[in-house]
Amino acid sequence: MEAKQRQTAVEESLRPLGILLVAAIALGLTGCASKPKQDELRVSDLFVLTQGIQSFQAAEKTDFDSEDENAIGREAAARILATRRVHHNDTATDYLNLLGYALSLYSDRPETFGGYHFLILDSDEVNGYACPGGIILVCRGLLRCAGSEDQVAAILSQLISHIVLKDGLEALKQFRKARALSSLALAVAKTEKSSGDDASLQTFAQNKDLIAKIEISHYSREATFEADKMSTVIMRRIGYNPGALVDLLTTMKSRMDPMLKPNPTADERISALEKVLAGQPEVAPNPEAVRARQERFIDALGKI
Repeated sequence: MEAKQRQTAVEESLRPLGILLVAAIALGLTGCASKPKQDELRVSDLFVLTQGIQSFQAAEKTDFDSEDENAIGREAAARILATRRVHHNDTATDYLNLLGYALSLYSDRPETFGGYHFLILDSDEVNGYACPGGIILVCRGLLRCAGSEDQVAAILSQLISHIVLKDGLEALKQFRKARALSSLALAVAKTEKSSGDDASLQTFAQNKDLIAKIEISHYSREATFEADKMSTVIMRRIGYNPGALVDLLTTMKSRMDPMLKPNPTADERISALEKVLAGQPEVAPNPEAVRARQERFIDALGKI
């Protein structure tokens, strides 16, 4: 009688969340064509499924305060710096921090818990990293794509935008959700295995990494478009040419590793930006300002 009551209690806890379980099976996450019969599930199986669903719910509700964000960003930066060297050039680093700080003041998030910090990585990668909380790491390979201060501003504005939008935190949240979904699928697979489906665990092992990649890559695509769009707003507010990001991307796509398949591609980003900028007035600073910017740029990054 006690075992029957425990099973009934677990079934009641599962009922409002049954759609997750059904979806896991219907999407083929476990490679099984049909759901095992309810009377074939043991009480222990039901508890495993409950734990999987609760993990998914917890990941979905996860939120981060400013201190959490700062800690996560510092850890992310430390992981990146563990595999890449810092480019020690005080002039270039000071220039990047001065320009980056000025741009951050014109963003929708001028302050973070730990403040904005900019560092140059001694790497030929055409890449930059916006760690949660305000730590921005820019590879020399990306800075070499810039031909003007406006294009450096485009690099920094785009990375600042990811922090403003909290894309790093959202990516982490999506990863945790995907991992929790994988755990739920494993729970289903184990349950099906106990019912005689030995192939389910093998199918799960093949699919679990793909699940996470699909969730994260889809979000990253949308986040990139949004950060590109926001960067043009920041640049326009401070007086830089927002079209400089288009010029930068044009150079970047010819220097990226052909083995890499960015999503979205540089051409897709350029096309989206051209639609955003269409009909907007140009930002045209006076010739003296342009000359001063170019002199600063060459002095600081001319030998980067």
